[in-house]
Amino acid sequence: MGILLRQLRAGWAAFHNKDYARAIDLYKSTLPQASNNPTTLGTIAYCYNELSNLDDAIQYCNQALKLDSNHYFSLQVLAQVYAKKNEDEKAYELIQSALSNRSTPPNTPKRLLAFFKAMMRITGHKDKEDSIDEIWNEPEDTDVAWLEWAERFRQSYDAKLDRA
Repeated sequence: MGILLRQLRAGWAAFHNKDYARAIDLYKSTLPQASNNPTTLGTIAYCYNELSNLDDAIQYCNQALKLDSNHYFSLQVLAQVYAKKNEDEKAYELIQSALSNRSTPPNTPKRLLAFFKAMMRITGHKDKEDSIDEIWNEPEDTDVAWLEWAERFRQSYDAKLDRA
């Protein structure tokens, strides 16, 4: 198994175990090979957000969005970051953007699994693609919690505007 694959697998395991600092280190170590992948950058941003390192989360989201301005996962993370920073107008705009881009397949486990399999092909591990299936055991509707949060945020923001 190549170094990149080991780092991705270890990063995913750390992420899945909510060891976000370790996940950041491991995913950042893949950037020389995966710097053009918005999902890798968005995952780093998510970890920074979970650690309340909001400026770094913004930086990595922006890098991901430079690669794909409609990257659903990065839009989700960035909206939550701006909500934490009490920058409600930016958060609201990002929620609207994420929801309008939801016709693009969301960042579901199947989509990320496809990313990991593609990384395995790129790094020459064609015969080991199925081993990545062991890493992934999340339910298909991973963005349901975000969608519920986004709807609550929008309702709260709209109510605040109505009162103003």
